[in-house]
Amino acid sequence: MPGDGPTARGIPMFRIPIVLPASWTVHGVPRHLSSLVVPQIDIACTQYWDESHKKQRIGMIKNGTNIEYRFPRDEDGKLDLINGRLSARGTELKMKYEKEARFSTGMCLRLDTDGKVVKDVHGRPLGDRLPIFEYTEQKIVSNSDFMSMLRLVVREAKLSKPKKPWLDDGRVDNAVYKGDPVGSVKGVTELSIAWLQEHKVDTVEEYFRFFYMKVGRRKNFVKAVKGMSMMKQLNAEAVAEQAIDVPPVVVDHRKSGVSVFCFLTMSTRL
Repeated sequence: MPGDGPTARGIPMFRIPIVLPASWTVHGVPRHLSSLVVPQIDIACTQYWDESHKKQRIGMIKNGTNIEYRFPRDEDGKLDLINGRLSARGTELKMKYEKEARFSTGMCLRLDTDGKVVKDVHGRPLGDRLPIFEYTEQKIVSNSDFMSMLRLVVREAKLSKPKKPWLDDGRVDNAVYKGDPVGSVKGVTELSIAWLQEHKVDTVEEYFRFFYMKVGRRKNFVKAVKGMSMMKQLNAEAVAEQAIDVPPVVVDHRKSGVSVFCFLTMSTRL
């Protein structure tokens, strides 16, 4: 792929055995174990990863065990099975958060900006130790397992019903649009909707235009609808006046595997 970063280069994992000194060979070794026959793994293909799980335990007890060993000792701390005394039992602080903290690090081959292996003055490849990263309450999997799970989730998303989070209606929170039903306006009751539908008023935009600069019509509406007051009506008209003109853009993430992948990536980072 184009870019300014280093590019991947193929490195043969096995190489032909080199000629070893006679002192390194052992007579009588089976052929499948002989260093002169078995291909050798190139050190440039070797990577190292390790992880560490630490429970939150603070006190005089070693981490990872509930057993404490004590031996009779004299005043100088030397073992004395006859006249020695046992030390006080260890104590442990009770933690509010006692789950494991998980950390991992690794070491791999160092590449320059051209994607070539960096070597020292003796021609030996150099490696880089990665910073320790924390993955508490998470699981580290291989790239193949990750891609398999990703394809499964993408497939489930494409077959799912049109609802969140796969379907983004694009609406602004607590906003009203001109094309919304008139019942979307706060203060417009069921009785109000029934009266308005009799007068061919169905959307927020039609509602605003129906009452705009129509004082007599507004008074008749308030008088005809039970529970409606002039203050409620004026507030509802103010909301309708501020309605957003452009309809929301609906985004269906199920239609594209790339969109689903981007959505999953952003959700994981968040």
